[in-house]
Amino acid sequence: MRPAKQQAGIVLVFTLVMLATLSVIVLNSMRSSVLSEKMSGNYRDSERAHQAAESALRQAAQLIDNMSDGQQLTNHNGLLMQGNDPDRLEPDYLDQSIWQNANNYSVASPLGDTTLSAAPKFIIKHLGKQKICNPNKPFDTDSNAENTAQCYREIFRITAHGTGQSNNTVKILQAFYEREIF
Repeated sequence: MRPAKQQAGIVLVFTLVMLATLSVIVLNSMRSSVLSEKMSGNYRDSERAHQAAESALRQAAQLIDNMSDGQQLTNHNGLLMQGNDPDRLEPDYLDQSIWQNANNYSVASPLGDTTLSAAPKFIIKHLGKQKICNPNKPFDTDSNAENTAQCYREIFRITAHGTGQSNNTVKILQAFYEREIF
């Protein structure tokens, strides 16, 4: 057996090594916890942006349903008529400056979420009429069915822009919408 004087230094070194090891483990655990917290916050903000864009899609569809004629498509405030004239061309939806100019879009009211950095926005583009009837199908009993108004639908493309609580969290959704002809 060794004398007590020689063993006292080894216990101190061993304790310091164990303390350093535990400190590294605790710091890594805290760092992992902070990273998980940030990831869940970003996911929540992304979902808020997605829900804001979805609400803008729904409100744009309601606007289309309430149109009595195509006169509301003025090529201003995000209501674009059919055609390829320069004032009817669609913007680059991924260009964030498009969504900053109030003449380019219509504003949807956020549904219940007041923590959004900006109100949801949408642009409607009228794509024209689409024939949906085919007289060669067996369920068409009227031989003139292809010439009736029920065989045509007005087609629209809706592009919606939503932001989360952060201005950097953006979701852009597109949907096609059809309704009876004007």
